[in-house]
Amino acid sequence: MGVWPVLFHVGPIEVRSYAVCVVAAFVVAGLIRARAVRRLDLDADPRHAWVGLAAMAGAVVGSKAGLLLFGPTAWEGAWSSLLGLDLTGKTVLGAILGGWAAVEFAKLALGFTRSTGDGFAVALPVGQAIGRLGCFLEGCCAGVAWGEGRVPVQLLEASLDLALAAWVAQGRWPEGHAFRRVVAGYALIRFVLDPLRADDRWMFGPLSMLQWACLLVAATIATRLWTAERGALSSRT
Repeated sequence: MGVWPVLFHVGPIEVRSYAVCVVAAFVVAGLIRARAVRRLDLDADPRHAWVGLAAMAGAVVGSKAGLLLFGPTAWEGAWSSLLGLDLTGKTVLGAILGGWAAVEFAKLALGFTRSTGDGFAVALPVGQAIGRLGCFLEGCCAGVAWGEGRVPVQLLEASLDLALAAWVAQGRWPEGHAFRRVVAGYALIRFVLDPLRADDRWMFGPLSMLQWACLLVAATIATRLWTAERGALSSRT
């Protein structure tokens, strides 16, 4: 059961908290990204708009493809629900990676060479935090049993998402590295919180498949960041 699943009624229509939070997440994240795009001067090139559309399409497909990490049961019906524009049943990590892959293909096709990820660096975790608030109010993505209730894993994730956004926003990173930090950071957040979620999980040894994927993503990105930034530091000294 959710804390406040229905915010109010407009006649016979229920206005649900999750829907309001999802809309708010898109609006707030969109405003943050628009400001970042202007600051980074990415909108000076008209090709950037196509890159943004590719990111959205890749995120939708990736959110469904990521269900493979939860096992065959979660995968059943994922593509039919996608074609039916049913956006329930999705994974955020898959959406981020799918969007990232689509952006790289779009940039290659368009000949766009600048890094575009930093436009999403703060917007993504802030939007995710608002969405998790909606999950908490609605009662979805719940935590495991804890006493007479459940672990408020949605609020834990929202808090960590906001902390990640604040950390990235305050840093001075090379171009493209802020976004990579967000992806690695979110992967670690999901790795830590996954055992606290009441999801069915596909286990492989001591960890779930999602946790293994999170470790792989975080380790790969961290290695690339360390190598690139260490090389840049060495070249300046």
